[in-house]
Amino acid sequence: MKNVWDGVQENCEGWQCVTYGDKLREWAKSYGACIALAEEGRAQSYEGLKDCALELASVFLSEGLRKGDRAIMQLGNSIFFAEALFALWEIGAVPVMALPSHNQKEIEGISGIAKPRAYIGNRGGQNDKRSLAVKEAAIRQGVELFFYEDCLMNEHGEVACKGERGYETPDYKDIAMLLLSGGTTGAPKLIPRTHGDYIYDNHMTAARCRLNRESVFLAVLPVAHNFVLGNPGLP
Repeated sequence: MKNVWDGVQENCEGWQCVTYGDKLREWAKSYGACIALAEEGRAQSYEGLKDCALELASVFLSEGLRKGDRAIMQLGNSIFFAEALFALWEIGAVPVMALPSHNQKEIEGISGIAKPRAYIGNRGGQNDKRSLAVKEAAIRQGVELFFYEDCLMNEHGEVACKGERGYETPDYKDIAMLLLSGGTTGAPKLIPRTHGDYIYDNHMTAARCRLNRESVFLAVLPVAHNFVLGNPGLP
């Protein structure tokens, strides 16, 4: 049987047989100290984004996360979102997009479909009932590993702990993420996207919108949404 990917590179304008890890290294080499991301009180360069993503990737590995494992990402629009996202992409783990507004019911539904091993989020205070309910919902669906920004990062925006090195990287044909569907009724549904096809979306949408290295993208809607994340979006 002919592979569905055969001939894609030759037949599609703008197709690249690369992963997001490859792209991040390319950007770091090309743009270096130029600002890649900014939020109130903090900015991150392309080189810094690459270094931080690699450090986070090593921490995720040291805690047992591996290629093909799925991890719910429930984070607001932030530099940390991008750092954690690229870290997962680097080791071939699969981010499962969740919105900051999702509660116990949505997280339990998403977890029931995706069967994730990990959850990455922002933890509220010790008595934050919503955060505790979300964690309990994830545990009921088999989530084993929990990562929180306040534990992973220090006050300077640096990875607070070191992990292990050496891992198998993904292929451009591998699943890069599970995106939320655009539906408004029922439990959230998930859409698989590969590194290759989503990078193609980013590249072609940016070209159609006539964006260049001087353009600035302001993410107002939750970046976990497909429109904000990839059309042309964060990457």
